[in-house]
Amino acid sequence: MRIGATLAVGAKFLVQYLDDFLQQYPDIRIQLTTTTPGQLPELSLDLFISREIEQLNSLSFKATPLFEHQAGFYAAPSYIEKHGEPKDVDELMQHNMLNWGERPHREIKLTHGRRIHLSGNFATTNPEALFYAGKAGMGILLSNNVMLKEELKTGALVRILPDITADETTVYAYYPKLDYQHTRTQLFLDYLKQRLASEEQK
Repeated sequence: MRIGATLAVGAKFLVQYLDDFLQQYPDIRIQLTTTTPGQLPELSLDLFISREIEQLNSLSFKATPLFEHQAGFYAAPSYIEKHGEPKDVDELMQHNMLNWGERPHREIKLTHGRRIHLSGNFATTNPEALFYAGKAGMGILLSNNVMLKEELKTGALVRILPDITADETTVYAYYPKLDYQHTRTQLFLDYLKQRLASEEQK
């Protein structure tokens, strides 16, 4: 089964679930292909997981929602110990942000509509490097709890400003219209939705 995902989703979200799935279905083989954000997937994929891609809606793909992406701010205890914890958005903007992308600064829109400017001394398009920098206490991350399950469980990262969220969107699973009845795709989608639903209830 060929699954596609953006780099961050593939590296930090999907990988958590593949082992259990493959143990349940030992006859299935998975090839995971990652893309850059906004890049259209190959049409030969059985499944593609991404935020909404408008161009796909007009192609021969169907979409099913997987989870609501809502970003929050996270930091390592070592960062908070050294630099303090911001008490509000204005203080947050004075802190060192670890930015996803090619520039060390970015503007984001908070859920309640305010736009803020975040800047720092490190930016990368590599999700592993970004999360490593966060755990090492280099700065504050903007991410979501779906991506950070392990780090939050172990205490490597903690949520700061829990009432402040940004970047709300839905993450979808796209699949070719003709192939949804394909047993492997159906099995994986059902498995993923079941796992996500059970984790939400915890």
